[in-house]
Amino acid sequence: MSEKWDEGVAAWLFWGSVQAITYVMCIIRWFVTDHYSFWHGFKELIWVLVPILNFTYVWDWWLNTVVFIFGSIFFILKGLFMAVLSIF
Repeated sequence: MSEKWDEGVAAWLFWGSVQAITYVMCIIRWFVTDHYSFWHGFKELIWVLVPILNFTYVWDWWLNTVVFIFGSIFFILKGLFMAVLSIF
């Protein structure tokens, strides 16, 4: 198989996974949020169900996830760097 096909499949799998996770996060957030009227809750439900746009509904959850991952990587690399420096 060609390398371009493999990259395309990988990209589709990645973005499909991100969208699937986003749907789960959106539904959880929609059920956790108090909706004071039918119309307000219905508008948010439509927002949740629209692909790609629903990413903006849980952007803060995604931001917290990304910050946690990069912060953890930084913390681990800092520890490794300090360990290497302590050897010398």
